[in-house]
Amino acid sequence: MQPLIRSVDPVTFEILSHRLHQITKEMAIALERTGGTVNTTQQRDYMTSLYRPDGEILSAGETMGHHVVCAGFAVKRILERFEADEIYPDDIFLLNDPYLAAIHQSDIYVVSPIHYRERLVGWSATFVHVNDIGALSPGGDSPDATEIFHEGIRIPGLKLVERGKLRKDVFETVTHMTRQPGMVGLDLKCEIAANNVAKARMQDMYDHYGPKLLDAVSSEMIRYSETLLRSRIAEIPDGSWSEQ
Repeated sequence: MQPLIRSVDPVTFEILSHRLHQITKEMAIALERTGGTVNTTQQRDYMTSLYRPDGEILSAGETMGHHVVCAGFAVKRILERFEADEIYPDDIFLLNDPYLAAIHQSDIYVVSPIHYRERLVGWSATFVHVNDIGALSPGGDSPDATEIFHEGIRIPGLKLVERGKLRKDVFETVTHMTRQPGMVGLDLKCEIAANNVAKARMQDMYDHYGPKLLDAVSSEMIRYSETLLRSRIAEIPDGSWSEQ
């Protein structure tokens, strides 16, 4: 394995990278404790994660890891759908379109920009598999579905919270297009809570360490991950493999 070329000293890098990961764990705690469905409190069918300003992965939580990349796609779709001057501090967006980011419509992604002194410094994201999404069959899994319109509502990106205020028109429209508006609404609110935790903790880190150091750590985490992955791939012996 080749030695790493670091732009941040190793001790600082370990402390701050682990602190970022701890934020994703605290997001999960908030989500579970404010959620009320079996999916969130028992099955843990959710995900929490942090992203760089462009939607690249910064730190992933410990549940449903295959959704981490999908949530990054959700962030990128929001960046494409909304102009920079339409994304305010304390905004929160939702998306569940499988053609854009989600695995299927029952997975609702909630993403929130994180600002520091009016500058976009990152994003937080969650997903929850909701109990119902208004599909042909209750619960969303429809063996008789022949087209995507049978699989529930499809949201390409909506602003759910604007400047810290819940948009009740959007919230009630989305939840009342399902068979369980109360439970789906609870899932959305626990996702909002988790994103609010992330925003508060990230802003505390920027206050304490400053944007220059945290931006450097963020870039170093990407380089470090790439180096580790390349080293693992290099360990695979030459050859060809197939499966039946």
